[in-house]
Amino acid sequence: PPSPTLDRRGYESVPDPPAVKTPAATMELSTHSVPNWCICNCSKWCTRSPNDRMPHSSYVDLHVGSGGVHRAVLDRALSPSGPRPEAFVMIGRITVKRALKHAAGRAAAATVPFVRRPRASRVCILMYHRVADIDFVDPDVDDWNVRPDTFARQIAALSECAEFVRLADVPERLLSSTVPVRPLVCVTFDDGYANVLTRALPVLLKHAAPATVFVVTGYVGSTEPMPFDAWGQKHRRESSPETWRAATWDELRSAIQTGLVSVESHSDRHLDGRLCDSRQFDEEAQRSRAVLRERLNGGAGSAYAYPYGSTRLGHVPPAYMTGVRQAGYALAVSTDLGLADRSSDPYGLPRVEVHELDSPAVLRAKIRGALAPFQFTDRLRVAHRSRV
Repeated sequence: PPSPTLDRRGYESVPDPPAVKTPAATMELSTHSVPNWCICNCSKWCTRSPNDRMPHSSYVDLHVGSGGVHRAVLDRALSPSGPRPEAFVMIGRITVKRALKHAAGRAAAATVPFVRRPRASRVCILMYHRVADIDFVDPDVDDWNVRPDTFARQIAALSECAEFVRLADVPERLLSSTVPVRPLVCVTFDDGYANVLTRALPVLLKHAAPATVFVVTGYVGSTEPMPFDAWGQKHRRESSPETWRAATWDELRSAIQTGLVSVESHSDRHLDGRLCDSRQFDEEAQRSRAVLRERLNGGAGSAYAYPYGSTRLGHVPPAYMTGVRQAGYALAVSTDLGLADRSSDPYGLPRVEVHELDSPAVLRAKIRGALAPFQFTDRLRVAHRSRV
């Protein structure tokens, strides 16, 4: 037989597959009898050794010890025709989370025809984190990532059915007596990853979509994964630095010069509000605003994004909101689920997370306020989630 070739993870890739596939439901992650054939139709399989074969798209990455599951298995498992539970070879917390959010998205899309047209202005503030090429899913640690090709499709879809607004203009639009013809959408990114500027910004420029990047001022320009980035800390060795690297001040200044990007505060150290006192709230808000204004020539420091951001889980107590207001910010956003309206507290504006699995139909449902299915999944969120 021909000499085997190795894929980029060091697994043997055999180009000549057997004629009959083994049902995915019979797969076992052991050294006893693991089927050879990949369930993602990639026409190859991977092996650690002749006696320990692992499916190409659904292996536990024993070679590097990361526990990563190839993303293709989830893409096929959560196909447009519906979830395929038999494709989940590894079941972990994040695997379940993705399945639940996918199901919620499908339910939300189905309820759009029953959503009433709003009688007053509302804004859907979308929340992203990473925009990077990550080809595997860790079943236990969330990457909070949307791949660049998915992001491009999402923004293209939004440009056809929504009106993009700047975060700074949200309070004024909410007070307007004119109900917009199209849903109002505001794009935000938390944590300040460099990939947002290298991969997401070209898409935003193409569609003239303004966006706000919230940076953790104490870690801007860091050459190590940020301490609160559990995924980056775990996968730094086998992943490109572009998946976890923080943007530099020069990169942020260049983004601002495009006229579409504003850079605002996501605190100075990304502390958990449940573990802080009033003095620390004030320090985080004041220090990060001062650093932004100094580094960016006074062109920032009007908006704040609370780390972790849930008022329900205690990340944003009233004392934190007071500290942000007294520091001089004009508004602040949380991670509470919902659309912003004129009754929203300007220092606790809700947002809607965008997921890798969100199709254009799901996004249209979100921006129109069909959020009831997501309220169920949001209630499952707990305080010890992955720190991003």
